[in-house]
Amino acid sequence: MSRHHEEKAMTEPAMEGISILLSRFIDKNLTGTKEMTDNLRRVMLMEESIYNCSENTRNIFQEGILEYGSDTDIMIIDNDVLVLYPGQSFPSDSTHKSVLYITKAREADCKPGYVTLQLGQSGQEQSSVLANSLSHVGENTFVSSDIFREQAVNQQSQSAAKPSVSHGPSSTYQTKDATMNTVVGFACKSWPRDADEWVTRTRVFGWPPQKLIDQIVCRGCHLVPLGANCSKDKPLQWRISLASAERALVYSLSHIQLKVYCLLKQFLTQLKNTELLRELPGDIFCSTLLKMLMFFSVENSHPMLWQEQNLFYCFWFCLNILISWVKTGTCPNYFIPSDNLFRQNIHGQNQQSLLDILTVFHREKLQCLSHEKFLRPTILESVCDTKVQAELMCTHTENEMEYYRDMGLGVKQAPTCQTSRLNLHRHLMRTMYLLMQSDTEVDEIIAFCNMTSLLSQITQGEASPDHIAEPTGNKARYQTLRKCKHRLTLCSSVATELCYLANFHFLSGNYSKSLQLCRQVMAQPSYQRNVNMLLPPEQKARYIQEYCGKGFTLIHKLRKTFTKSLCFENEYLYLPHLNPEMSKSPVGVNIPPLPFVVFLSFLCCHELGDTRGRDAALRHLIVVKYDDLNGGHTNWTVHTLLGICYETLGDHHRAIRSYMDSEQSKTEFHDFNPALERIGALQRSDRARSEVIH
Repeated sequence: MSRHHEEKAMTEPAMEGISILLSRFIDKNLTGTKEMTDNLRRVMLMEESIYNCSENTRNIFQEGILEYGSDTDIMIIDNDVLVLYPGQSFPSDSTHKSVLYITKAREADCKPGYVTLQLGQSGQEQSSVLANSLSHVGENTFVSSDIFREQAVNQQSQSAAKPSVSHGPSSTYQTKDATMNTVVGFACKSWPRDADEWVTRTRVFGWPPQKLIDQIVCRGCHLVPLGANCSKDKPLQWRISLASAERALVYSLSHIQLKVYCLLKQFLTQLKNTELLRELPGDIFCSTLLKMLMFFSVENSHPMLWQEQNLFYCFWFCLNILISWVKTGTCPNYFIPSDNLFRQNIHGQNQQSLLDILTVFHREKLQCLSHEKFLRPTILESVCDTKVQAELMCTHTENEMEYYRDMGLGVKQAPTCQTSRLNLHRHLMRTMYLLMQSDTEVDEIIAFCNMTSLLSQITQGEASPDHIAEPTGNKARYQTLRKCKHRLTLCSSVATELCYLANFHFLSGNYSKSLQLCRQVMAQPSYQRNVNMLLPPEQKARYIQEYCGKGFTLIHKLRKTFTKSLCFENEYLYLPHLNPEMSKSPVGVNIPPLPFVVFLSFLCCHELGDTRGRDAALRHLIVVKYDDLNGGHTNWTVHTLLGICYETLGDHHRAIRSYMDSEQSKTEFHDFNPALERIGALQRSDRARSEVIH
């Protein structure tokens, strides 16, 4: 886009047109539609409610948008710890808990937003992480944030079975599609005294509304293990976290405000990739800073500004606030303004370098969205392309709107790894309660999907060989298996649970029934979504044609679609053919549904002596290996399944080649791939056979 065209585009009518195009582009590529975002957030909040009824609370702080690579922040709260301010009394039902008091060991050395935690009482079930983090200072005992954090990082590395690094207060590891940040901390039901000003602040434009402020204050805060830099007491200090308040405010943003938030996030990501900024220390444009910028911008602007035709002006308004902060070297914490987020990194030469870069981008106005590292093609090139413009200006049909609403219901259907059976039963009871309380179809389907998934997990645990061996006598074992079959049949009305039922029938020796279910799955369209939960164009068109505008209920659509990978764990039912994988992986084995049912149909036909059906299944699995969504490039297990088929047929040469493909497919959890061990076993078998022949 030339400078002449840019100046022409900066006229008010033209800029409004560009803003509308930008808005539609962001809808399509970053945030999803408003209906989709609303449903996605409802899923997140309801699932958090379901899984927060165990010993430790897990708060998942996601932004509720579909943006690829969006971080997931998980906070694990020790519910056996009570955090109070001195002088506060604790409830009578909490006498068994550990009690920590919020103090400031040395007032002058404790910066705003940071506190120390003094032990008031040791609980009956104090965690080893907390017990090992106690540090004696004179006659008092404090919890060391440094020791606590490092122990928590080590614990998370073991439970997630992936190497984690300490990043701020978090334990961080990178998955194939996103960054997972897990922080272990404590909850405090009181609003932090350092943030009292936020509660009574004068708000000219009425945002956030008083009702939301009251709700946020009632939720209190969290304490996370991170001390203030340059503080003598840093190893003992804990940072006040208002992540739950931040999420509540993000969720209260209008859809246009959310789009500006995403545009700022993409723009700042572009800045971080510039050569000069890569040399600056720390993550200067962390998500916290971005939220502070957005909150201050919304609070200090008229609601009428935030309209679709003003999207670029809103972005520009936020950018100007950021530049003013860099000029003064002060980025105030939205909740605790005396806490300067720039204190550590933005000063001296770093401050000047950042200001110079921002000034260059600011001079470019609309062109600041056209840099090479932003998007390819860049966002500006896209919205100025006449073909793209025509697509963006077309309003969604009713069927398309239905499609986007459905895609927002990305129900994860229960965490499947490292969950105790006691907690699974607690989660199931909570889900059943929420199902009974549901007053909309969306809430009902979220609760129902989670209920069936939890029931399926519990049932597979009860039907596992280790558990089934506990009853005495064949009659008791038969009754248990019969009960498990009925439960899994009930669960099979939703999504991939039908695959688990087919697996159960195979392990029970009913190969014909298992094969029938596999073919039922393969006959239906497999709508497994990609990383941002939207379907590829061909599958999107097929879904709209077959399911939208037909009056189908959500439950009917879910019965016809398969969107979740199967997860097999050692304590549950799994095929003996996967023993090497199960033995090596501490977190179970994930397999896409389509490759699994094709593989299972191969095994069924092999057991039934149906060579024609077996060979057809093998050819089908070879085709699936190259599937865009289910292929070997997405999951190394697909190559392994094909290798097992060849090994079953005695074709060791092709089996070894498939296992080698599996080894070279560096997808998620490839560290637990025993492909080389499988290759070694086949080679030893071939050598032994050769020696016998000779």
